[in-house]
Formats: sequence, structure tokens, C-alpha cells
Amino acid sequence: MRCCIDMERLSRLLLASAMLLAIPGSASAQDGPVADPLRSGLEGALRGCETWVLDPSSWLNDPTRFL
Repeated sequence: MRCCIDMERLSRLLLASAMLLAIPGSASAQDGPVADPLRSGLEGALRGCETWVLDPSSWLNDPTRFL
């Protein structure tokens, strides 16, 4: 069982999460059919990041969800 966390990878993940939080606000300001698929895709990516950070055992159970 792995218990070490790669800090460089974690810092990249946290940076990506912060960027994803900033993007949906600007994406929702768009009009047209692009806003909804983009927003739902970003929300799905954010849920994946949250799971990856908050549930470390999920890395071992099914890491393909995060690749």
C-alpha cells in the first residue's frame, strides 16, 4: 500500500483546480450552445479532482478515472 504523496503532482493538481474554479464563471457569461457542454465538462473535471484529493484510497482502487 502506498502512503506517499507526490508533492509536485499535488501542487499541479491544486493549481489546475484553482484554474477550473475560475473558468466556469467566464464560461457561464457566454451565450449559445457552447456554454452548457463546457460548464458540465469543467464541473466533471472538478469533481474528479475533488475525489482525487479528498479520497486518496480511490487512487489505488481505480486510477484510470484520473488518467
